Amino acid sequence: MVGLTGGSSKQSVLLRRLAEGLPALLRRRHGRTRPVKPRQPQRRLTAEQVEQLVREYEAGNDMTMLATRWGLHRTTVAGHLRRAGVTLRRQGIPDERLGEAVRLYEDGWSCQRLADRYKCDDETVRQALKRAGVRLRAPWERSSGGNSPAV
Repeated sequence: MVGLTGGSSKQSVLLRRLAEGLPALLRRRHGRTRPVKPRQPQRRLTAEQVEQLVREYEAGNDMTMLATRWGLHRTTVAGHLRRAGVTLRRQGIPDERLGEAVRLYEDGWSCQRLADRYKCDDETVRQALKRAGVRLRAPWERSSGGNSPAV
């Protein structure tokens, strides 16, 4: 039978080494924190600024350009315009051209190529095709038809 009256000398040495190295370990860990992304400052527009924003949008400027110019997020610009009673221009594939987009996709065009054609984002194209009931291809189902010359 073995009596356990105290720790072994090896355990004592390891514990002492750990205690001595602890401050250095904590300092190292503290230095590894991820940098904090600075928050975008909130920008409140006056009534006059909102009127100017509306005039610029109605003059033909798009929301992304206005967001950059005014230092706002695109959805904030859209919110200001909606609250001002402005009917937003529809982005993406126009309804009258959705049939064409479906046909081109079925002919092998990629969502990115369609996005370039309709001057919108590929995710916008994906969503429009899904709403139209199109089964989207998996990446491995892509055909070479997407590389044919523009129609």
